[in-house]
Amino acid sequence: MKRVSLLLACLLALVLTSTIPAHAQFGKLGSVLKKAKKISDLQISEADEIALGKAVSEKIRAAYGVQQDAEAHRYVTLVGLVVAQKTSRPNLPYQFIILDSNVINAFAAPGGFIHITRGALAS
Repeated sequence: MKRVSLLLACLLALVLTSTIPAHAQFGKLGSVLKKAKKISDLQISEADEIALGKAVSEKIRAAYGVQQDAEAHRYVTLVGLVVAQKTSRPNLPYQFIILDSNVINAFAAPGGFIHITRGALAS
C-alpha cells in the first residue's frame, strides 16, 4: 500500500510540475478561447471563408516556405482527401501544403487550407 501511495504522489508531482511551462505558454488561453467563440458565432459565406483561409495560408507559406517535393505532396493530398471525406464538410476545396520546417506541427486555416510541416512527416 505504501508503494502505491508513493507512486501516486510521484505521478501527481510530475503532472503538477509539467503543467507549469504549459501554463506559462498558454496563460491567456481562456481569453483567447472566449474571443474565438465570439468569432466562430459569426456567419460568413463559404466563399468569404475560403478567401480568408487563402490569405492566412499565403502568410504562413511566406513565413515558413513550402517544400517542393511532388511525391510527398501527392501522399499528403491523398491521405488528406480521404480524411476530409469523413468530415462534416467534405465538399470544401481542400488544399494540403507541406511547410518547409523541421518543427513537428500541423494546422488548418479557414476554408480547407491544411498545413503540415516537413518535420511532422519525418517523424
